[in-house]
Amino acid sequence: MPDNPSLNSYNRLENLPRSENFDRALRAEVRDALWMLCRQWQFGEFKAEDAGSAVFSRIASKTHPVVKYLPEGATASSNITYATPLEVIVERETPPMDLVLRMEAGRHFLRLLEKEAGASAAGNVKAELLAATSPVPLKITLPEEGPDAAYLFSNRRLRQAAALVAAGDCLDGGALYNYLYVSSSRDMSDFLAGNNSAADRAGDAFVAWFARVYSLPGKTQKPAYQDGAMEYKFAVAPPKRNRQPITLRAEGYPGGRLDWYSFDRDTDYESKLRPTSTQAREVEDRRITVIPSETVFAGMPKARWWEFEDGRVNLYGANADSVNPAVLVYNEFSLIFSNDWLIAPLTLPLGHLVEISEIMVTDVFGQETLVEAAGSDSADDYLTWDMFSLHQTGDSVSGPDYRLFLPPVVDRGQEGKPFESVNFLRDEMANMVWAVENRVPDGLGGSMNGFEAALRVRRYIESYGTDAETPTLDNAAKIRYQLGGRVPENWIPFIPVHAPKSNREIRLQRSSMPRVVEGLDPSRILPRTGLLTQPRSPYFIHEEEVPRSGAILKRHWQRTRWFNGATFTWVGRKKKTGRGEGASGLKFDSVKAKRG
Repeated sequence: MPDNPSLNSYNRLENLPRSENFDRALRAEVRDALWMLCRQWQFGEFKAEDAGSAVFSRIASKTHPVVKYLPEGATASSNITYATPLEVIVERETPPMDLVLRMEAGRHFLRLLEKEAGASAAGNVKAELLAATSPVPLKITLPEEGPDAAYLFSNRRLRQAAALVAAGDCLDGGALYNYLYVSSSRDMSDFLAGNNSAADRAGDAFVAWFARVYSLPGKTQKPAYQDGAMEYKFAVAPPKRNRQPITLRAEGYPGGRLDWYSFDRDTDYESKLRPTSTQAREVEDRRITVIPSETVFAGMPKARWWEFEDGRVNLYGANADSVNPAVLVYNEFSLIFSNDWLIAPLTLPLGHLVEISEIMVTDVFGQETLVEAAGSDSADDYLTWDMFSLHQTGDSVSGPDYRLFLPPVVDRGQEGKPFESVNFLRDEMANMVWAVENRVPDGLGGSMNGFEAALRVRRYIESYGTDAETPTLDNAAKIRYQLGGRVPENWIPFIPVHAPKSNREIRLQRSSMPRVVEGLDPSRILPRTGLLTQPRSPYFIHEEEVPRSGAILKRHWQRTRWFNGATFTWVGRKKKTGRGEGASGLKFDSVKAKRG
């Protein structure tokens, strides 16, 4: 008990409004200069702070250029430069040789041939090339009409275009390029009766033109696309210099947009990429002095009472509930701490791993403050702020890695409509996974609906069959037995099989449905998209890659312009979340009502 007990009382002043309308009070009407000064004093604008404004900032950094590239599964890495965007190196693949591309390439070769040999000599060489059948035929011809060419003759537009091209003695530029590209020892004289230097020069110029227009993978380069995961997997590395080597690995890049967050530091992968000592000299230490500026963004609250904010942004309209903490954090930063941040400009080279070793800030009083990475003095990982740091995987992870990777990627580009689209979905009733070809190539550079294309093929093949049904024995039965049902021909099945040396792990293997037409031998229904036909047989995908939501895989053309003005055109793939489960209606051992 205190020696001198006392009884304390407090008074609280509360406003007692006489009106329910506060519009006039919220207008902050100006009465006189003294009132304005009192209002500013009330909001603390005249209160001094024991702090100084930053005037200089010295930044020390180290830049490590990324010089090595290794696709998943490759045994040898390759050198990369910044002359080509990283997306192009990772995604590019050989474009499909449809009728339009074959015809365009053939016409361009003839223009090059006329430039090298002259008009009259080029005409003679063209006639000899069209008549040649060895090493490969170079004339675009129509196949024999029948069920084996159903994909061509069931498409009316493609059939008409192919007939016109075949009648016009058009050179097959696709077949010519595929032959010349394989080896530098092949030349145009292989198709002619004797050596022709002008034709050989035209062939070399033709291969160079094709590689210049379309970005193609190297002859020996292993693709980064993994068929089983339906994603790109690769690794890049900067040179080693006076410290542990580092490897940045993109474990699951779905295509479309490649950035720093696509890479993780993999400590178990670092022994596979070993830069040379010459490349290690490219590491650069940089020290610069800049003038920091105040952080400004649209709608930012102003520190002064008589300064108006940007009315185009309404931070009050950013409503959030308990399940959306990101909006709450954004509102708190914008309304409370936004004027506590400064920006120090630092221009960094493209395609480099950047390490900020020191930031020293000097204020107006001459005091210097060393700015360290947030959470760098914390021994607990959960207290470390590492939103922009490198995520690390592997057994030898030791502390956070605060380096920043600026990959040489495309800022923006053009993306064409997908000419192939496959929807991987689960069918729980049939206990299968189906790859539904929603868009298939039309052979003329575009695409068409997969279901309609499959229906036309089916009708075309049925026209070569017979209308007679399978005879049945006369009996008094009222039911009939059906061995198996039928699904649309654009549904390609993937059946579950056991993984090697495992009786529990499941993989999904590409299979095929039978095509049964009366009067014709049974055949297999084959996929029409390169997404399903290019993987070698047998083709497996990991079961976890097709969840309940499914997955959609697309293939399309892309085009971009690089910082040096170069233009790149390539074919890439993109994977995204599907649209849920589906039902094929496939049934076996069904009992149905007897016909008639």
